[in-house]
Amino acid sequence: MKYARWIGVVLLIISMGLLSFIGLFADGGSNFVVLLIFLAGSAGVGALVPELWQIASFCSWGAVLMVFLEVWTIVTSGPVEGQQSLRQLFLIGVGAVLLSVLGGYIGYRLRTR
Repeated sequence: MKYARWIGVVLLIISMGLLSFIGLFADGGSNFVVLLIFLAGSAGVGALVPELWQIASFCSWGAVLMVFLEVWTIVTSGPVEGQQSLRQLFLIGVGAVLLSVLGGYIGYRLRTR
């Protein structure tokens, strides 16, 4: 049972990371749906391993990767027209990590109550 739980955690982290990567391109009402699914997936990680609920932060790997690539582009070749500012990129990266930690904590609290 222990291994099945960890396989579930790894699959959730991979899928939520991909969702966070794809979610950066979502527009309009689909942003809210992606946000809810991402929060639920992070809560699933927190519920599966309540003693290590902080690892839910790894669910945001896709958004952090995208932010890193955007910053790398700005640093190496300068800003491109239509590209987000560094402030917006920082907020996206920090927001994704904080949201995944919040989801992990919610899952932890639901499991330990």
